[in-house]
Amino acid sequence: MQWATPEPLLPVGRRPGRPSARTKRQLMGGTRRRTRVGAPWWDIPECDGSWSATYAVPA
Repeated sequence: MQWATPEPLLPVGRRPGRPSARTKRQLMGGTRRRTRVGAPWWDIPECDGSWSATYAVPA
C-alpha cells in the first residue's frame, strides 16, 4: 500500500548486464536507512542490498 505512490517514480532500469538480485523496494529501503541513521554507504546491512547497488539508486 505504501509503495503505490513511489513505485511509478522509480526508473524502469533496462540496462544491459545481469539483473539485480535485490528489488527496487529493498534498495530504496537501504537508501532510506542510510539517510535516516547517517551511516556510511558501506555500513548498509546486506538485507538492503550491496552498498554499491544501493548507492546507484536515485534518492
